[in-house]
Amino acid sequence: MKEQKKMGRPSLSDKPSKNIIFRLSEDEAKKFDEYAAEKGKTKSKILREFVLSLISDKK
Repeated sequence: MKEQKKMGRPSLSDKPSKNIIFRLSEDEAKKFDEYAAEKGKTKSKILREFVLSLISDKK
């Protein structure tokens, strides 16, 4: 019997993940969109890299 493919986005790792939601003003969101476009990265990737840099300093 074939294993069924999972639907949805591929996981970033083999560990479970959690969504984190926060708010920005319209102006902040626009500037963040522009920043992400300039860097050629998704907003999620930018935030993930930032958070990981903060917590990796704690070790």
